[in-house]
Amino acid sequence: MDYEVQGFSDTGTMVFAIVMLAICAVVVVAVLGTALFARRHRFLKACGVFLAGTFLGAPVLMVATVVAMYI
Repeated sequence: MDYEVQGFSDTGTMVFAIVMLAICAVVVVAVLGTALFARRHRFLKACGVFLAGTFLGAPVLMVATVVAMYI
């Protein structure tokens, strides 16, 4: 059996990269905002926001990967 792995097209790579950058930017801004403006337990709140952003961003990244493979 000969399986050939197909990579992303140029458009698919751009879509994937833009989605990755957007997710990273949102998570970073949320974590920094929490760390700077939270009153008590800043570090724990920032860690919670980071983990929540990661878990919420994972399905978006999966869908973006599937879309990028078929563009």
